[in-house]
Amino acid sequence: MAERVVLISRSCTTGWADVIHGELWLSAEHLIRRRLGLWQTVANGLWRTVPSSAPQYEITADQILAIQCEHPTNSVVSWSDVVEADLRRGLLCSRLSVVMRSGSRRVFLWFAWDGAFARLEPVVQAIKAARVS
Repeated sequence: MAERVVLISRSCTTGWADVIHGELWLSAEHLIRRRLGLWQTVANGLWRTVPSSAPQYEITADQILAIQCEHPTNSVVSWSDVVEADLRRGLLCSRLSVVMRSGSRRVFLWFAWDGAFARLEPVVQAIKAARVS
């Protein structure tokens, strides 16, 4: 079964030591980070990396698994496995930090002007609300 994903950034890294940008895809079930290459990172420059009308696609479970296996910095987060989430807006970049049910932690950074913060905010609020109840 396919799920609809929305591209929310092409400037996503997995921490300050990761200098290669990646795509950040959002769906109701997952957050998917897919590494790009050096040349795409350079081409991104310091401006918005996705249009206001963000591209949407259908993606299958097999495609998600393939992305996860492509590169060690690729990441697939199942929202149902997130026990804690912290979203921060910065002047230059914003950050999402999640703690998984397994205890592992994932960090995603992206250009603040990409618009990803606004799309992630309701998801993080729902995770926090679920923790309270």
